[in-house]
Amino acid sequence: MTVACLGGGPGSDVLGVLDYFMKYMADFKGQLDIQLYDRKDKWGPTWESLKTAMDAELHDPRVTVSFYDFDVTTAGKSKPDLQKADVITMHYFMEEVYSERERAEVKECFDHIIQTAKPGALFLYSGMYMYQVINWVHQLLKDNCELLTPDMELPGQPQKIYKDTSTGDWKWVSYAEVDLHQEGDLQLFNDIRDDLQTGGYPTEEVSQRFKGNVVYRLYRKK
Repeated sequence: MTVACLGGGPGSDVLGVLDYFMKYMADFKGQLDIQLYDRKDKWGPTWESLKTAMDAELHDPRVTVSFYDFDVTTAGKSKPDLQKADVITMHYFMEEVYSERERAEVKECFDHIIQTAKPGALFLYSGMYMYQVINWVHQLLKDNCELLTPDMELPGQPQKIYKDTSTGDWKWVSYAEVDLHQEGDLQLFNDIRDDLQTGGYPTEEVSQRFKGNVVYRLYRKK
């Protein structure tokens, strides 16, 4: 199984995947390949310390973690090879590049990612509640992907709304409550916390980037 984390920054996506793997996939018989894509000039030192700490703490031959230089605004770094990815995460990434969405390099980047993803690949978008970004992501994916999370009101479930500009309809989008004080069970993160060099990025935010409501949507490539 290959999980590609776009805009994975300091490694919060990687830690999240590893935490899930360690808790719920003890009987997994295959290989787990986690790939983090972001700017090496910004996160390189953090990646090195993260990898060193994980190598010392995580002794599992089924798991490999690799890091790739990626920048949606730079022509030579904006077309990652994700053809083998089973899951593509975009955690607090689309908000960061939303202001650059009209640039040719950015349009080409996402078109390349979506078109080259294999049928059945899952796109997991998660981030803060910005309805413009939710709509932009939906417009990028809707023609080539099927939305798996409900876009209708579900009684008793936490949801917010946004406007689909292609139809003019108001739709529902799911969100999850996140509280950093309840994330103490991220055992791997706790074990390597003191060894991380984050370049000024708060270590307590490496496990989760946001306290509050995290919007999420899951798409599957047709």
